[in-house]
Amino acid sequence: MSSDSHGPNSTSALLPRRRREPRKLNYDKCAFCRQAKVKCAPERRSWPEQKCNRCAVKMLPCSAPQRKGPAPEGFNQVSQALSSPTSEASEDESVSSRGTKDALLLLALHNILGLVFEEVRALAEEFLSLIKHDNAWKVHLKEADDLFDHYDKIVLTVSNELIDVSKIEARALFEATLKITNLPLAKAQFNKRIDANILKYEIEDHIGMAYLLLMQQIMRQPSLFDSNKLRLLRFRSRFLEDCLKFCERRDIAHMGDLRSSISIAQSYFPRDILHALPGKQKSFLHQWNAGDKDWLGRLLSHLTHDGTAPSHAYSPWRNTDYMRADFLGRIPVHLACLRADYKLFGQVDLSHNMVHAECLGFRSLDIAAITGDRRILKKIVLDVQCGKYAGRQGGPTMRNCLHWAASCGHLKAVEDLCCWFSPALNDIINERDYLGDTPIHLAARFGHTEIVQHLLQFVDWDIMNDPGHYSPFFSAVMGGHIAIMEILHAHSNVDKFEHVESSEDASDSSGGGTCILTPLAEAAGLGFTVGVQYLLKCNEKVPETVNLNSVNIFGSVLQTPLGIAIDNRHTECIAILKKYGAKTILELPASDLEDELDSEEDCDDEG
Repeated sequence: MSSDSHGPNSTSALLPRRRREPRKLNYDKCAFCRQAKVKCAPERRSWPEQKCNRCAVKMLPCSAPQRKGPAPEGFNQVSQALSSPTSEASEDESVSSRGTKDALLLLALHNILGLVFEEVRALAEEFLSLIKHDNAWKVHLKEADDLFDHYDKIVLTVSNELIDVSKIEARALFEATLKITNLPLAKAQFNKRIDANILKYEIEDHIGMAYLLLMQQIMRQPSLFDSNKLRLLRFRSRFLEDCLKFCERRDIAHMGDLRSSISIAQSYFPRDILHALPGKQKSFLHQWNAGDKDWLGRLLSHLTHDGTAPSHAYSPWRNTDYMRADFLGRIPVHLACLRADYKLFGQVDLSHNMVHAECLGFRSLDIAAITGDRRILKKIVLDVQCGKYAGRQGGPTMRNCLHWAASCGHLKAVEDLCCWFSPALNDIINERDYLGDTPIHLAARFGHTEIVQHLLQFVDWDIMNDPGHYSPFFSAVMGGHIAIMEILHAHSNVDKFEHVESSEDASDSSGGGTCILTPLAEAAGLGFTVGVQYLLKCNEKVPETVNLNSVNIFGSVLQTPLGIAIDNRHTECIAILKKYGAKTILELPASDLEDELDSEEDCDDEG
């Protein structure tokens, strides 16, 4: 049976398909979205930076900026707000434009200050982390905190002013711009986008935003610093000038710190620096590097010589760079010693002023002793001919380089310093720091046995056992190092009353203030069980070497070693002391208590 030409299987019965009319868009689809056949809705942004949603999410180079279409809602208001103050506008529009410009200026300033202080705090942490095991860390940290407190007031002032002049459109534009700096783009694509935005803000006279973006770009790629130095300085000079005009226009009395800082900066960077010609590069660089008192410009040193850049990426040091200090007061020689970077160290000037310049109380020799780099130590001590100055105490801790090397446990450095300072070693090795510690005290407290053994042959034991200071043996008890106690036993009075400042985290029973303790009482208070056993066994060899029931002044309280152990709940020490017949202050007979107090007063008179 032949099929009917008009049967159900015939296609001739179907009407011709009507071609769908092309969708009429009020904008052209971008090339990427057209190829992917997906919806291409424009993202709402300022019109010069138009971009479709898909390309914004996928971080694709959208063709939207080249297409013509309707501007996003609210674009006219934003463009008017960002227009130049010199353009023809009504009085209301002029005020709005100035307010938006002020808001962007303060937003940029606030963000730049945040970058500066975040970087400085990280550098301070790196600088002080090497001595965190030591009480001296708190002393140096206080100097850094005082510095931060001063600049935090400036940041707070800027924050308060920002609340007063903040504009919604300025904040939206600022946040959209900062998103660009956080995108994980390839280097070339990132630089292209940043450069376009910098140019845009420079044209619109928002120099603060241009300066901020350029700083962000250099922080991400420190190698760009040399090629952008003139441009960065030009932005910086104009930005500081805008900040100063803002302070003067608003007549803000409590922004005195900010105004004075900007004035100082302007004195180092004249306005005609923009016109510096190649023939004037030498004087230009001198002016650039002379601004060591400028709180805003010092971030430039961090970008090139600190941050994450390896040593081979550092910009070449110039003669005028050597004394350029950062926020912490560090100069290049400090940085070279801190990083133990001998290659960088070989590029810096090692004059007397450089070597003995202090940063947070540390000299370059102190920093080299802390890191234990023997090559740098030798270069400073021998080649610079500063041996007679090297043992000088410095900073708030009053420590010399031998103090630092001993406390950090660098045996080879200690041996080298003892050899190099041999004519003046007796003075250096017996010097006391702010706590009354000598180098051997610090080595004993932190458990550096080999250093203690090496220093034993040089120390003056008449000075070490001075009644007015606690002995190295007591330092070993404080640190809980039984091996060092055994080494120092022959040179020390193991039952001597020592004057000790109670720590801030001491128990409430101490009452704070000065404690007068024997080594046994100190060991019992710390729960140093092995030390308590060692001291009690001394009586087995020589009877009455150690007094079990000495009356100690523990803050404002009189206590025996057993009472101190009970107050601090050290059960093992309590059991050991009771086994040897120790008593509490309440269990002592009145006559014994009077005798103990009399003997303690005699010790105080000797001190």
